[in-house]
Amino acid sequence: MSRITTGQMTLFLLRYAEVGLKSERIRSRFIGRMIENIEYSFLSSGSECIVTNDRGRIFVMTDDSEIGRKVISHTFGVVSFSEVVETAPEMESIVAEASLFASKHIREGTTFAIRARRSGGQKFTSQDVARAAGGRILEDYSDMHVTVDLDRPELEINIEVRERGAYIFASSEEGPGGLPLGTQGKVACLMREERDAAAAWLVMRRGCDAVVCTTKNQDIGVLRKWNGKIEEARIEKEGDLFHTAVEHGCEGVALPWESAEIEEGIDKHGLAVFFPLAGMKREEVDSLLSRIRS
Repeated sequence: MSRITTGQMTLFLLRYAEVGLKSERIRSRFIGRMIENIEYSFLSSGSECIVTNDRGRIFVMTDDSEIGRKVISHTFGVVSFSEVVETAPEMESIVAEASLFASKHIREGTTFAIRARRSGGQKFTSQDVARAAGGRILEDYSDMHVTVDLDRPELEINIEVRERGAYIFASSEEGPGGLPLGTQGKVACLMREERDAAAAWLVMRRGCDAVVCTTKNQDIGVLRKWNGKIEEARIEKEGDLFHTAVEHGCEGVALPWESAEIEEGIDKHGLAVFFPLAGMKREEVDSLLSRIRS
């Protein structure tokens, strides 16, 4: 955990999905690895962060929101995240902070909706929060003629009330999802051209450490953005992939497309063979590659 010493603080709330389905023991290990990955990425970016875990949510505080957003959006296991404002989990504090939050987003005639959810032992419900916060905003900004529209609001104010705090935010951003990098085995990934990076990315999204095996002078920088610890190995021909995989302690190999050499009976050294792009159309792969480049 890094220590933040200066600067304006930004707090992010991170959500995960698949990780939450694991047993308590496995979930704890996976979350721990995800936190380690986040902290490593911040350090590699020359920034600082404080990461905490709170039953179904991970919180990241940083003094560099731009780097924070970049790191989190490239962290496997994170399904979505939001930049949030934190306040006490008490009705009076929540309502006051929601009104202040609204002041930064509304304009004349803005339609809005309050989306509230709650987890914890509070004596009020999420509906109570929505009604109270919405009523305060209508009262505080009546001169701006703001109105409530629950179906198609111009502004959504989300309020998540938890045991330790309440968190207010306007929107959520997408993460890559999947499993935290390093929670599964190691897989050697063949990369002959940039498009092949899509297969390696899907392998990493399943939590596997990747050893990228290149046959030429391919630049694997597009993958380093997602895994700062990624390994690279040069091979003379595709048939060397399995031997190289064994040398690097891999449990399997991933190929971007079916290889004629594989079908000709090359010794696979007992390794599993994966085709992550199987069943995907070329335009789907191109779309995925565009996301990977981002």
